[in-house]
Amino acid sequence: MDSFDYYDVFYKAVLNGSNDAIGIFKYSNKTITFENYNDNFTKMPILNATNPKQKCIEELFDEKFVIEFRDKINECLNLKKCLKYTSTYISNGKEIYWNINLNPLFIDEKIILFVFFKDITKTILEHRKKDDLLSEYECLFEISRNPTCLLVFDENNTITLERKNKAFKNLKNLYKLHKPDFNYQDLFSKLIKQKEQLKGDFCIDLENGDRLHYDFTIIPIIKENKVIKAFVICMNTTEKLKLSKKTNVNLTKRENEVLELVVDGNTNKFIAFKLKITEGTVKKLLSNSYKKLGIHSRSELLKFYLTNNSTYTDN
Repeated sequence: MDSFDYYDVFYKAVLNGSNDAIGIFKYSNKTITFENYNDNFTKMPILNATNPKQKCIEELFDEKFVIEFRDKINECLNLKKCLKYTSTYISNGKEIYWNINLNPLFIDEKIILFVFFKDITKTILEHRKKDDLLSEYECLFEISRNPTCLLVFDENNTITLERKNKAFKNLKNLYKLHKPDFNYQDLFSKLIKQKEQLKGDFCIDLENGDRLHYDFTIIPIIKENKVIKAFVICMNTTEKLKLSKKTNVNLTKRENEVLELVVDGNTNKFIAFKLKITEGTVKKLLSNSYKKLGIHSRSELLKFYLTNNSTYTDN
């Protein structure tokens, strides 16, 4: 290979601490051959040769990558400027994502390409995970009929309410009106100290003598060993606690789970999300349960549950 100053560029990139895989390619008569590289380049799973020097790209990479790589190089050379793009490669059944930076050098009649390959798989997967969490977060607030809120803890552990659904707003008003004997400050102090999910219950006594029962779950979000946010999910268990008598109706575990969620006032869509099943499966389980109980609707189910309690056997 002719010696001219792109060697200096190559070594400077390495010496400057680049973690990218770097390859130098020569473009001549539409043929792209490999000239030099750094150590990280040889570790790339997309590489098909242990000694890639002086080989054309068709010998180094698979056909799909070569087609895309060649198209991007042609675009880069036509524009006569650097070009960045993201490429996906399948290795052992897993997707690997590369951020590829093409840098052309036009020296006399020679065209040299410095190509920087950066593995961004971890970043892509983390973004996907965050997107999934955001989707579940939205679903939690939009679909659930259970009182749900998101709390924020500042550096002094002062707590503010960032978001709440309509059910939580109603519960909050009810809580303020009747002032139940429940020390939530000690609960949050425990959450901050233990940094673990907490569960509990509380009651609200109404003026007419009725008592409402609620279970709650607090799920902390931890960052740098500190609670920064927390989900609070409440569930009205008043009707469940009224169920003291047993019946001879045998429901499967899944049927019982669906019925309890229906009694709590949840929609089929939320039940499917909660149990990780389809809405069609929810409808089928409800239909089977209704037949066993001899009822035909949600209102009849609620009446049944007010006077009976279902037991189940696992099928």
